Amino acid sequence: MIIVVCATASLVLGAPIKERARQEGKLMDIASDPYTYGSIHKGTGALHQGERITYVIDDGKYVYTASHTHRRHDKALPVTVNAKIKFAVEKSKVYILDEEGEEHELKFVKKTLRDTKE
Repeated sequence: MIIVVCATASLVLGAPIKERARQEGKLMDIASDPYTYGSIHKGTGALHQGERITYVIDDGKYVYTASHTHRRHDKALPVTVNAKIKFAVEKSKVYILDEEGEEHELKFVKKTLRDTKE
C-alpha cells in the first residue's frame, strides 16, 4: 500500500529533472517525416500513421542529429529553430530541455564534426 501511494505521489508531483552533463548549442533545424507502423495478418491488425521528428543541434564543434517518433495528433515540442538549446548526450540518447524547462528524451542518430573551413 505504501509503495502505491509513493508511486502515485511521484507521478502527481512530477519527477525532478535528472542532473546531466548538459551543454548549450543552437537548434539548427527540425524536420518531420511521416511513417506507417503496425501490421495486418490474415485480415486482422491495424496500420497507424506517425511522424519521425529529427532535430539538428550545433554546439560549435559538432553537429548532433537526434530523433523521436510520435503520433500525428501529438503536440510538437516547444522549441524554436535558430534558438539556443540545452542538451546532454548519454550513450544512445540525447536529452533536450524545451522552452518550458521540461526534459525530453530523443534517440541519438549521429554526431558530425563541424566543417571548420568557414
